[in-house]
Amino acid sequence: MKIFGKKHLEFLMEYFLKIDEQIDGERKTLEFKVYFKDGSSVDSDKPDVIDDNKLVEKIDFNFASYLDRIYVDVKVRETGGYFSVKGESKDWVDAKFTQLKEIINSVPNQNKWLGNFTSQLLIGYVTPFPLALVIGKYVLVPATSNSIATLFITLGLSIAMASILIRILGKMYTEIEFDTTDTHLNPNKKRKRAIKYIVGTFLFPIVLGFYFEFF
Repeated sequence: MKIFGKKHLEFLMEYFLKIDEQIDGERKTLEFKVYFKDGSSVDSDKPDVIDDNKLVEKIDFNFASYLDRIYVDVKVRETGGYFSVKGESKDWVDAKFTQLKEIINSVPNQNKWLGNFTSQLLIGYVTPFPLALVIGKYVLVPATSNSIATLFITLGLSIAMASILIRILGKMYTEIEFDTTDTHLNPNKKRKRAIKYIVGTFLFPIVLGFYFEFF
């Protein structure tokens, strides 16, 4: 799970430009395609395809030299990524593949706790439980004398809140995220900051207090 900033996309384009300079011949193509979330796209052989005012949805960068049978391809979208280097010279392919892999590895990872699906499940099911207990104790119990009904309603409420929280985290922390705009133009980045503030300032202390109270 990676977060591609503008500089990382520029590193990738610089990598392709260097390959284009190194390979002679006329039957070759260099293409930088960027698709934005507003439905627009840019297709160019120049590295001026990133719009600071638009959210990137996916990118397709590729180089092909048909005479030398060299093909380099990088595809990145929110659901994942793919890159390949093909050619007739093993040494050349190995060298370029290693360079490309180093660029990809330099891209920072998503938050290792919130970006991990297992952690999302854990957070999703552990966090709402004490809140549901409090609602059950202070709202449902005074309203009804049926303890079984209160138990099932509390469990149902906890599961419902967990499902909503897991869905929110899944949308916020995708497999690949593009961070190429300012914070005020990136709603997902603002949501992340808000979630971290709420969790750190309010939710975590409350949940911790509830667990001490009940357990």
